[in-house]
Amino acid sequence: MTIEKIQSSPNLVRANNSIPSDVADNALSNLHGVVSVSYTGLFLALLLFGSMVLITNTVEEKSTRVNEILCSTIQPQQLFDGKILGNVMLVGVVLSLVGVLVFAAVMLLSINDSFSRTDLLATFIPPMKLTHWLIFLLGALLLYAPMLTALGSLCDDLQEVGSTLFPVSYLVSFGALPALLYAFFSPHSVLTQVLTLIPPLTPYVMIARSSDLPSWPIYVTALVVLSMSVILVRFVCLRIFNNGLLAERTAMGFRTFFRLTTRPVN
Repeated sequence: MTIEKIQSSPNLVRANNSIPSDVADNALSNLHGVVSVSYTGLFLALLLFGSMVLITNTVEEKSTRVNEILCSTIQPQQLFDGKILGNVMLVGVVLSLVGVLVFAAVMLLSINDSFSRTDLLATFIPPMKLTHWLIFLLGALLLYAPMLTALGSLCDDLQEVGSTLFPVSYLVSFGALPALLYAFFSPHSVLTQVLTLIPPLTPYVMIARSSDLPSWPIYVTALVVLSMSVILVRFVCLRIFNNGLLAERTAMGFRTFFRLTTRPVN
């Protein structure tokens, strides 16, 4: 076989150890599905990590009475917002480390001439999908962090966390996660469209739809609903946090939550 035939054949391995172009294209196509699942898993992992750190710090500060010292120097509202902001920044640092690892993996894969660095970056870090993912990751953090901070302020020790967090636990276990799975496999169904506009489920459903985004009217509506929900949740949870921060051995239940919510913030 002549050199010209070898160079013109797309199905033969060339001397530079690259793989055939059709095989490379098929591999990149398969990577799109893997990346979508990976982004969803990373979203859940970051939320779980941020939640565990936030609730642990809140309970430890109350059990060691550090919060009493803090409240003597700053307003409870400042402490509340500072906890949420710190949690978002912590998740951002972890996400940055993950981004560095992904970029390093892309650089290693691009050493092989069969994988274009541009194609790999577009597959692993697609600009539009990444922006969408970051928006709703931030929305999820701002929506659930106030709930966890407020409920954590009602716990006197870590042993009470399980019984105190039952509203959020039930919401995530029986609402958000099933909605995420359903939207991931049925992004165009009518039920998915409805779930997209239910505030506690919106971040999860929209993350599941990252590979197949909804139309612009639904997308903008989901953003507006999520933004308004974040503001409302912060307002309600701030009241619970302010009234529960210095309370001891508070009886848990929806009546307690309602009573703490109706009390004005000092």
